[in-house]
Amino acid sequence: IHFYKRLAMFIKNYLRLFKTHNFLINTRSAQIHTGEKSSIDGIKTFLSDYKGGSVDLIKQDNGIAHLVLNHPERRNALSGSMMVDLADAVEELESWEEGVGLVFRGAANDSRIFCSGGDLKTVEKISGPEAGFDMSILMNQTTEKLSKLPLVSVCLVDGMAVGGGAELTTTTDFRVATPGSAVAFVHARMGVAPGWGGAGRLVRLVGQAKALELMLSCQKIDLEKGLNIGFFNDTVEDANPSIAAESFLLNKFAGVDPSVVRAMKRMVLNQDPELEARIFAPLWGGPANRAALQKNIKHR
Repeated sequence: IHFYKRLAMFIKNYLRLFKTHNFLINTRSAQIHTGEKSSIDGIKTFLSDYKGGSVDLIKQDNGIAHLVLNHPERRNALSGSMMVDLADAVEELESWEEGVGLVFRGAANDSRIFCSGGDLKTVEKISGPEAGFDMSILMNQTTEKLSKLPLVSVCLVDGMAVGGGAELTTTTDFRVATPGSAVAFVHARMGVAPGWGGAGRLVRLVGQAKALELMLSCQKIDLEKGLNIGFFNDTVEDANPSIAAESFLLNKFAGVDPSVVRAMKRMVLNQDPELEARIFAPLWGGPANRAALQKNIKHR
């Protein structure tokens, strides 16, 4: 009888462990989407149906482009079609050989919002893991490409940037803001996590511990705090912030040949010594190098 009692207890404990194990497996699998990845073209076609606003690309003769989130009536929130616009604009900038700089900004609006994330009209229609996965795949690819453009880039924050808008501010080399501006990663408050590549980029900007703190607390990164932790790089006056942001960029590479500017941007993103040598080689003895040597420049 004692044997059977012990056997029954063993079976009972085993079943309890088995249920717990299955629960943990199911919980973990629910946290990682395992669905198939759609093609980028397919995702673009899907998102294009959700219209509203635009992303405008303005390429100027001075080599500076302006990438503008233009949806002021929705606080510059990104509709599905705007996500496609953004992807197409970034692809165009990848092949813009005359370019050296990029100002990323939002269209002026009464709420003073750079971008409020995804447009709720789109979000409500594409809710669910499959659609969310597709959107995240496109936006992650787009924002990664934006950050790796061979252009020195600055994001102008004139007002607030929240949620996905906060993520977009991390895509550029520099961030400038007008007085009273702030950025807030409010995803946790909304029951989600960053889906546009912003989490990893925030870690690279402020470190892992600070990035985790900012995302979990949803606290605002105001101008003073942002400057202290290295998130913001400078302040610009709000009289004409887009011109001020462009001047900020031009001052960064004043007097530097465009070919050198583009090469420097590629080098800071590169970790392959051989690729660095290949980027360097065309400059060695090239037009800019020869012109500098002829000036007999004195380094003091």
